[in-house]
Amino acid sequence: MQDPTEINNYTNLLASQASEYTVVEIHGVCETGDECFVDDDNLQFYSAYARHQNGTSVVIVDAGKNRLDTLRSAVATLCAKWGWTSLDFTQTWLTTYEILQAAKLYSLEVSLALAGGFKSTHFITSNGMDLFTDEGCDGNQMEYTEEAFLEQYPDRLGKIWMITQKTLRVSTVIAKADITENGFNLGQEKELSFKRLFPYPNKKLPASFFDAVRLLTRPYYPITDELFKEIMSVTKSFNTDIVVDENGRQMTFGNADGVYQLMPLMKKL
Repeated sequence: MQDPTEINNYTNLLASQASEYTVVEIHGVCETGDECFVDDDNLQFYSAYARHQNGTSVVIVDAGKNRLDTLRSAVATLCAKWGWTSLDFTQTWLTTYEILQAAKLYSLEVSLALAGGFKSTHFITSNGMDLFTDEGCDGNQMEYTEEAFLEQYPDRLGKIWMITQKTLRVSTVIAKADITENGFNLGQEKELSFKRLFPYPNKKLPASFFDAVRLLTRPYYPITDELFKEIMSVTKSFNTDIVVDENGRQMTFGNADGVYQLMPLMKKL
């Protein structure tokens, strides 16, 4: 999109499936060839993405640089009509509620500014549902429900959070190349506590076997031979040793205890 005054609306494509979507994200976007990448810092235009319950996303409005207010108005109308939550990543500061909704999708590094200009750095992650981990810059971690987090930092304090870095827990790309299109079939798996699994492109374990093993944590998850073969084939094309579930948990795969298993990592690569 080159024209800064242009706006394209595709929301009619979702009208029959509106109840399956929960969140609309407004982002700055950079276009390279046939792919569009979220880039809130070096944007070429703006887009609104509707996030499906299964974690995938679809663009519903594109807007040139001069039409951000029009895009925001369109998103507000859709959220009121269909009960969606809006997350506007073009804004510098967000409320606690807005930060928590963002943390359900992203791992966040944020700056907290309270009365008097005091600022501190926090790292906020979520299990994708109702539990949040807040890690301070001193390394101390606290776990909160959404209600408890809002009691600690109520919305009446206003927009006190600024996102300094974010990582989408499934993919950093929202485009045709979204890795959610390459999910594995888990229909025959009986031992898994998660519902979706994807390749994580260009991530490799340490070359040393002992260094790689130190990254692993139990419990492991046994998988069928068929799924192991599928994972081996797909991950090879993505140049990776890592897969992720719908909550962004990274795992590797291999033979452990005499069977094929998915093996979670203690820390993300």
